[in-house]
Amino acid sequence: MTTKKHITTFANRIFFLIVLLFILDTLTDFNIENQSIKSFSYIDIMYIAPIILMWNLWFYNHKKTKIVSCILPFFTVLGILLIGPVNIIFSSASWTTQKVLTKKPHKPFKKIEYQMQDMGALGYNRRTVEFLYITHWFMVVHDINQKYIN
Repeated sequence: MTTKKHITTFANRIFFLIVLLFILDTLTDFNIENQSIKSFSYIDIMYIAPIILMWNLWFYNHKKTKIVSCILPFFTVLGILLIGPVNIIFSSASWTTQKVLTKKPHKPFKKIEYQMQDMGALGYNRRTVEFLYITHWFMVVHDINQKYIN
């Protein structure tokens, strides 16, 4: 393998990891708690996707590998344009705990909290959630109705 092929493989794998973190955080109950990892995945996806798309178009010689390697970057760039870069930047802020509503002593990793997210000039998003920490950086979050809390 040549050096250019190693760089291309490494860059595509890093890009896939960034897209995976972004999709998991935006479309599922999986949340990124660490602000630096969340900002990295949200901000970097906006400028790495076009670079990877152009690199794959330039690097691969065979038509089939060129098309296959450009599918994910193309749809990522399309998604960025549909969502809007400003919305992605504002959504990159982590949720901060304002108040712990319920904490069980026998399950310290599971809590119910009232959280807020700063959206810049758009104000704040608010939510009441039950979350389960996977690690210090990642958690699974379920929105709950506040009137059902004991």
